Amino acid sequence: MFAIKQIIQDSLYALETNTGGDVFHECFDNWQDVLYLHDYFSSRPDSLTFYGVTVSEAVEDVLDESEQFFDDILKYAEDAEQGKRLDNIIFEPLHEKDDFDIPLIQAKAKGKTKGKSYLRLYAIRLSDGAYIVVGGLIKTTRSLQEDEEGIKILEKLRVLADYLRSNDFLDAFDIGIIIV
Repeated sequence: MFAIKQIIQDSLYALETNTGGDVFHECFDNWQDVLYLHDYFSSRPDSLTFYGVTVSEAVEDVLDESEQFFDDILKYAEDAEQGKRLDNIIFEPLHEKDDFDIPLIQAKAKGKTKGKSYLRLYAIRLSDGAYIVVGGLIKTTRSLQEDEEGIKILEKLRVLADYLRSNDFLDAFDIGIIIV
């Protein structure tokens, strides 16, 4: 079973972490932690060649990108009632062949819409346009399957979608009983 935390009612949710927090805020806390970022990039020198930057530049880039990313997600999640949706503005289907007509679709959000983006969030889109964030990462490889963290996120996406389908939890109202 999954425990889900509400970020913004009827719009944005996230899996609960082992510490009682949620993966959405945990990602952004890490992405705003200079020491975490410095250790992260220092331990992955190959990732720096992907972006063509130094450790210090990568840290600064992620700090800037994560602040804007966080603000954008919350802005659109809060404006959902006014017709501004997270669909296609923040999140897009994870797989190219998918579209938002498919119930419980796997989705991703990039920290920047133009240029190379360091940051990714991964979520399940419910049938009413609400999202459950299952994880996020700093992109250092071309595909999720090339990254150990990415493989874990793909598995979480699959398992959560299967769980939601098998229990007929299709929208924000339905998941109300598993929100903590």
